[in-house]
Amino acid sequence: MFVSRWSPIVRVSFGWLGALSLLRLSVLSAKLRTLVRVRLSTRKYPMSTFNGLPAHILLVHFIVVLAPLTAVLVTACAVWPAVRRRLVWLSLVLATVVVILTPITTDAGEWLEKRVGRNPDLNTHAHLGDTFIYFAIGLLIVAALVAVVHVREARSRALPRLLVGMVAVLTIAASVAATVQVYRIGESGSRSVWHDVSGRSARTQADLGDISPK
Repeated sequence: MFVSRWSPIVRVSFGWLGALSLLRLSVLSAKLRTLVRVRLSTRKYPMSTFNGLPAHILLVHFIVVLAPLTAVLVTACAVWPAVRRRLVWLSLVLATVVVILTPITTDAGEWLEKRVGRNPDLNTHAHLGDTFIYFAIGLLIVAALVAVVHVREARSRALPRLLVGMVAVLTIAASVAATVQVYRIGESGSRSVWHDVSGRSARTQADLGDISPK
Protein backbone atom coordinates (compact mmCIF):
# COMPACT_ATOMS: atom_id res chain seq x y z
CA MET A 1 0.00 0.00 0.00
CA PHE A 2 2.79 2.37 0.93
CA VAL A 3 4.73 1.54 -2.25
CA SER A 4 1.70 1.94 -4.49
CA ARG A 5 0.89 5.30 -2.87
CA TRP A 6 4.35 6.72 -3.47
CA SER A 7 5.13 5.09 -6.83
CA PRO A 8 3.60 7.93 -8.93
CA ILE A 9 5.71 10.46 -7.02
CA VAL A 10 8.82 8.37 -7.56
CA ARG A 11 8.11 8.11 -11.30
CA VAL A 12 7.57 11.85 -11.61
CA SER A 13 10.79 12.50 -9.69
CA PHE A 14 12.77 10.22 -12.00
CA GLY A 15 11.14 11.90 -14.96
CA TRP A 16 12.32 15.31 -13.79
CA LEU A 17 15.79 13.97 -13.07
CA GLY A 18 15.94 12.48 -16.56
CA ALA A 19 14.82 15.77 -18.11
CA LEU A 20 17.43 17.73 -16.15
CA SER A 21 20.14 15.24 -17.13
CA LEU A 22 19.08 15.54 -20.78
CA LEU A 23 19.25 19.33 -20.57
CA ARG A 24 22.68 19.27 -19.00
CA LEU A 25 23.98 16.88 -21.65
CA SER A 26 22.58 19.10 -24.40
CA VAL A 27 24.31 22.17 -22.96
CA LEU A 28 27.57 20.23 -22.55
CA SER A 29 27.43 18.94 -26.13
CA ALA A 30 26.74 22.45 -27.47
CA LYS A 31 29.71 23.80 -25.52
CA LEU A 32 31.88 20.99 -26.87
CA ARG A 33 30.87 21.80 -30.45
CA THR A 34 31.57 25.51 -29.92
CA LEU A 35 34.95 24.75 -28.36
CA VAL A 36 36.00 22.56 -31.29
CA ARG A 37 34.92 25.21 -33.82
CA VAL A 38 36.79 27.95 -31.93
CA ARG A 39 39.93 25.84 -31.79
CA LEU A 40 39.71 25.15 -35.52
CA SER A 41 39.07 28.78 -36.40
CA THR A 42 42.06 29.99 -34.38
CA ARG A 43 44.51 27.57 -35.95
CA LYS A 44 46.95 29.18 -38.34
CA TYR A 45 46.77 26.24 -40.71
CA PRO A 46 43.32 24.61 -40.48
CA MET A 47 42.93 20.96 -41.43
CA SER A 48 42.47 21.23 -45.20
CA THR A 49 44.69 18.55 -46.71
CA PHE A 50 46.34 15.35 -45.55
CA ASN A 51 49.15 13.72 -47.47
CA GLY A 52 48.21 15.74 -50.53
CA LEU A 53 44.51 14.82 -50.42
CA PRO A 54 41.58 16.93 -49.22
CA ALA A 55 41.11 16.09 -45.54
CA HIS A 56 37.33 16.07 -45.95
CA ILE A 57 37.48 13.02 -48.22
CA LEU A 58 39.37 11.09 -45.55
CA LEU A 59 37.46 12.35 -42.51
CA VAL A 60 34.05 11.70 -44.00
CA HIS A 61 34.88 7.99 -44.20
CA PHE A 62 35.41 7.93 -40.44
CA ILE A 63 31.94 9.43 -39.95
CA VAL A 64 30.36 7.04 -42.46
CA VAL A 65 31.78 4.05 -40.55
CA LEU A 66 31.68 5.27 -36.95
CA ALA A 67 28.21 6.82 -36.86
CA PRO A 68 26.25 3.72 -37.96
CA LEU A 69 28.53 1.47 -35.87
CA THR A 70 27.92 3.64 -32.82
CA ALA A 71 24.18 3.64 -33.51
CA VAL A 72 24.13 -0.17 -33.61
CA LEU A 73 26.19 -0.50 -30.42
CA VAL A 74 24.13 2.04 -28.49
CA THR A 75 20.89 0.39 -29.58
CA ALA A 76 22.17 -3.04 -28.57
CA CYS A 77 23.24 -1.68 -25.19
CA ALA A 78 19.84 -0.09 -24.66
CA VAL A 79 17.91 -3.25 -25.51
CA TRP A 80 20.07 -6.10 -24.14
CA PRO A 81 21.43 -5.87 -20.58
CA ALA A 82 24.19 -8.42 -21.32
CA VAL A 83 25.51 -6.29 -24.17
CA ARG A 84 25.11 -3.17 -22.05
CA ARG A 85 27.37 -4.58 -19.32
CA ARG A 86 30.15 -5.26 -21.83
CA LEU A 87 29.96 -2.48 -24.43
CA VAL A 88 28.26 0.52 -22.82
CA TRP A 89 31.48 2.48 -22.25
CA LEU A 90 32.80 1.70 -25.74
CA SER A 91 29.58 3.01 -27.27
CA LEU A 92 29.82 6.19 -25.17
CA VAL A 93 33.44 6.75 -26.27
CA LEU A 94 32.53 6.22 -29.94
CA ALA A 95 29.59 8.63 -29.66
CA THR A 96 31.95 11.24 -28.20
CA VAL A 97 34.42 10.69 -31.06
CA VAL A 98 31.62 11.17 -33.62
CA VAL A 99 30.62 14.48 -32.00
CA ILE A 100 34.25 15.68 -32.05
CA LEU A 101 34.91 14.58 -35.64
CA THR A 102 31.71 16.04 -37.07
CA PRO A 103 32.62 19.78 -36.91
CA ILE A 104 36.18 18.98 -38.01
CA THR A 105 34.80 17.15 -41.04
CA THR A 106 32.32 19.89 -41.93
CA ASP A 107 34.98 22.59 -41.62
CA ALA A 108 37.25 20.62 -43.95
CA GLY A 109 34.27 20.27 -46.28
CA GLU A 110 33.73 24.03 -46.31
CA TRP A 111 37.39 24.48 -47.30
CA LEU A 112 36.93 22.00 -50.16
CA GLU A 113 33.59 23.51 -51.18
CA LYS A 114 35.29 26.82 -52.00
CA ARG A 115 37.67 25.09 -54.40
CA VAL A 116 35.29 23.02 -56.51
CA GLY A 117 32.48 23.92 -58.84
CA ARG A 118 29.14 24.39 -57.09
CA ASN A 119 26.00 22.53 -58.14
CA PRO A 120 22.60 21.82 -56.54
CA ASP A 121 23.73 18.42 -55.25
CA LEU A 122 26.76 20.00 -53.57
CA ASN A 123 24.53 22.60 -51.92
CA THR A 124 22.31 19.81 -50.59
CA HIS A 125 25.34 17.87 -49.38
CA ALA A 126 26.74 20.90 -47.56
CA HIS A 127 23.39 21.67 -45.92
CA LEU A 128 22.87 18.10 -44.74
CA GLY A 129 26.44 17.95 -43.48
CA ASP A 130 25.96 21.08 -41.39
CA THR A 131 22.89 19.56 -39.72
CA PHE A 132 24.54 16.26 -38.78
CA ILE A 133 26.07 17.73 -35.61
CA TYR A 134 22.58 17.71 -34.07
CA PHE A 135 22.15 14.02 -34.88
CA ALA A 136 25.61 13.30 -33.45
CA ILE A 137 24.73 15.17 -30.26
CA GLY A 138 21.47 13.22 -30.01
CA LEU A 139 23.44 9.98 -30.34
CA LEU A 140 25.79 11.10 -27.57
CA ILE A 141 22.89 12.02 -25.29
CA VAL A 142 21.20 8.62 -25.61
CA ALA A 143 24.57 6.87 -25.17
CA ALA A 144 25.00 8.81 -21.91
CA LEU A 145 21.48 7.88 -20.80
CA VAL A 146 22.21 4.20 -21.47
CA ALA A 147 25.39 4.58 -19.40
CA VAL A 148 23.28 6.02 -16.56
CA VAL A 149 21.01 2.98 -16.76
CA HIS A 150 24.06 0.71 -16.57
CA VAL A 151 25.55 2.53 -13.58
CA ARG A 152 22.27 2.37 -11.68
CA GLU A 153 22.01 -1.35 -12.38
CA ALA A 154 25.60 -1.95 -11.31
CA ARG A 155 24.88 -0.23 -7.99
CA SER A 156 21.73 -2.30 -7.45
CA ARG A 157 19.60 0.81 -7.84
CA ALA A 158 18.01 0.00 -11.16
CA LEU A 159 15.67 2.54 -12.71
CA PRO A 160 11.98 1.67 -13.16
CA ARG A 161 11.24 -0.43 -16.22
CA LEU A 162 9.19 2.38 -17.69
CA LEU A 163 12.15 4.75 -17.71
CA VAL A 164 14.48 2.05 -19.06
CA GLY A 165 11.96 1.41 -21.84
CA MET A 166 11.75 5.12 -22.60
CA VAL A 167 15.55 5.29 -22.85
CA ALA A 168 15.50 2.33 -25.24
CA VAL A 169 12.85 3.98 -27.45
CA LEU A 170 14.78 7.27 -27.52
CA THR A 171 17.97 5.38 -28.34
CA ILE A 172 16.40 3.52 -31.25
CA ALA A 173 14.91 6.75 -32.62
CA ALA A 174 18.20 8.68 -32.34
CA SER A 175 20.19 5.80 -33.85
CA VAL A 176 17.87 5.38 -36.82
CA ALA A 177 17.79 9.14 -37.42
CA ALA A 178 21.60 9.43 -37.33
CA THR A 179 22.04 6.44 -39.67
CA VAL A 180 19.48 7.76 -42.16
CA GLN A 181 21.11 11.19 -42.10
CA VAL A 182 24.53 9.66 -42.79
CA TYR A 183 23.01 7.87 -45.79
CA ARG A 184 21.43 11.09 -47.07
CA ILE A 185 24.70 12.98 -46.69
CA GLY A 186 26.66 10.26 -48.46
CA GLU A 187 24.14 10.00 -51.29
CA SER A 188 24.12 13.76 -51.91
CA GLY A 189 27.92 13.80 -51.82
CA SER A 190 28.11 10.98 -54.36
CA ARG A 191 25.60 12.74 -56.61
CA SER A 192 27.65 15.92 -56.35
CA VAL A 193 30.83 14.14 -57.45
CA TRP A 194 29.03 12.32 -60.26
CA HIS A 195 27.43 15.59 -61.41
CA ASP A 196 30.90 17.11 -61.68
CA VAL A 197 32.38 14.09 -63.48
CA SER A 198 29.49 13.73 -65.93
CA GLY A 199 29.59 17.46 -66.64
CA ARG A 200 33.29 17.33 -67.45
CA SER A 201 32.77 14.26 -69.63
CA ALA A 202 30.03 16.01 -71.60
CA ARG A 203 32.21 19.09 -72.10
CA THR A 204 35.14 16.93 -73.23
CA GLN A 205 33.00 15.09 -75.78
CA ALA A 206 31.64 18.39 -77.06
CA ASP A 207 35.17 19.76 -77.46
CA LEU A 208 36.29 16.63 -79.28
CA GLY A 209 33.28 16.93 -81.57
CA ASP A 210 34.19 20.52 -82.39
CA ILE A 211 37.78 19.69 -83.35
CA SER A 212 37.05 16.43 -85.21
CA PRO A 213 37.46 16.59 -89.01
CA LYS A 214 34.29 17.12 -90.96
